[in-house]
Amino acid sequence: MSSDSSTLTSHGRDTLNNNCSCSCKNSINAEILKAEALRLGFSACGVAQAGPVSEEHADAFLRWTADGKHAGMVYMTNYTDLRLNPCKLMPGARSVVSVALNYYPQQLLGPDQYQFAFYAYGKDYHDVLRARLQQLVASTPLADAECRICVDTAPILERYWAQHSGIGWIGTNKNLIVPHIGSFVFLGEIVTSAEFSQYDAPMTNHCGNCRRCLDACPTKALTSSPSSSSISPSSPVSPSSSINNSFTASSLDARRCFSYLTIEHRGEYTDEMLRLFSESMHNNADRCTSHPVRGCNLADETEIATNGGTAEMIHDNSPKHYVYGCDRCQLACPNNCNAVPTSVAEFTPSHQFLSMKPTDWHQLSREDYQNLFRGSAVKRVKYEGLLRNISLFVDEKMG
Repeated sequence: MSSDSSTLTSHGRDTLNNNCSCSCKNSINAEILKAEALRLGFSACGVAQAGPVSEEHADAFLRWTADGKHAGMVYMTNYTDLRLNPCKLMPGARSVVSVALNYYPQQLLGPDQYQFAFYAYGKDYHDVLRARLQQLVASTPLADAECRICVDTAPILERYWAQHSGIGWIGTNKNLIVPHIGSFVFLGEIVTSAEFSQYDAPMTNHCGNCRRCLDACPTKALTSSPSSSSISPSSPVSPSSSINNSFTASSLDARRCFSYLTIEHRGEYTDEMLRLFSESMHNNADRCTSHPVRGCNLADETEIATNGGTAEMIHDNSPKHYVYGCDRCQLACPNNCNAVPTSVAEFTPSHQFLSMKPTDWHQLSREDYQNLFRGSAVKRVKYEGLLRNISLFVDEKMG
């Protein structure tokens, strides 16, 4: 199977040649940067001019927080002026470099095991991605510019900039989808004072009328927006309309999202949260959950412009007992048919992790937890939080 490091994407990408006001003599050749990103193992790399985010996207973000859909993530309302304009995050910023790094696991937990979101299988992505971005800066002309590296820790709208850097589009499931790679990618940014002789055009949305992620969400945390009609890539719409559709065609309510509840929520679960868990387990037991088969083609009914044909799917009738995060909306996405296991060694899960049975989790000691998740993103939920999640399923028959 081919290495993911050989798939630095430029699929379906255009470049903007006339929007750069810099002196080309002093600007950086973006192709040199992308070639180095490929060498370092990144799956995609693109560049966009820094500036305020679009008014439509800013309004959508502000409505999202005003409606309380960010749940307990109060940090999402901090530094809003910086979040909506990287030039305020780093004064003097002229460009935003966006990268994606594949994390799709080489080996998966079995259906009879407690489930963790794929991103948590290996070492903490913050450390891995930051180290590679530091290498990218050091080994390119960016070393002579002022740079700020952002890896899910700074107030920046990373998916917006990834789309505007041309590396993918924000899907209906609110994840960034990279053509021919999928959505199992980590995102990182370099906000820099450097200018480029050529910038990438924003990528248009290719989700079309597909609803698989919406239907796969057991708590309906993902909903389609009644104020925005779906836009098919075959429709005669402008690129800007299709781009904006990425932001407004669906909405995520974190208050109902398993990823938020099992990772970000602190303390005990409320009765309403417990009801969501209970209902989802019963609904899941009665419903097939579709998982894209690696290497399949995309289904015609999704109206996805990047591919065609009939998607071969497998069905797993057993309920998925997620104790950390949730990948249901990504597993249902036909764009992940082409997911290739990552070649990043740090993302390889340990044998101990892969061999854990439900009874092992029920007996997990603090020392076991520390040894199992040393250097892992799972540390975010803390020992008590993971036990809280596991306790939801103690009475379930898991084999």
